Amino acid sequence: MVVDTNVFVYALLRVEGLYQEAGDTIEAADRIIVPDSIWAEMVSSVWQWVRAGHHSLAEGVDALERGAAFVTDEIQTKELWERALQLAVSANHPPYDAIFAALAEREGTRVVTYDQRFRLAFPDLTVSPTEFLAR
Repeated sequence: MVVDTNVFVYALLRVEGLYQEAGDTIEAADRIIVPDSIWAEMVSSVWQWVRAGHHSLAEGVDALERGAAFVTDEIQTKELWERALQLAVSANHPPYDAIFAALAEREGTRVVTYDQRFRLAFPDLTVSPTEFLAR
């Protein structure tokens, strides 16, 4: 399963109303594969929560370390960028999401995500955490 950044962030930063399901999703996945670009997105997301005063710097670092521990496979973005660009152009959707979609397509799986726009752009390559857990 490819796991989108938002699922990790909601689980690891214990975002109210979402962290239980997000955490259950991560724990239920037999294999978690991500593009290496996830780390820039994760750092940016954690920074926003720390900057807003919701978490300390130490808590942010801890969340990043815990997230890394769940990842079983990490694929370099340069292996995905050509297909990601094709997908982004055809769906008129941001490439940072299309990288995840290209990875899911390559691996014959789906991206689990809370991002509704992402799900609408790539309905055959994405699944919500609720749907994933109901399988």
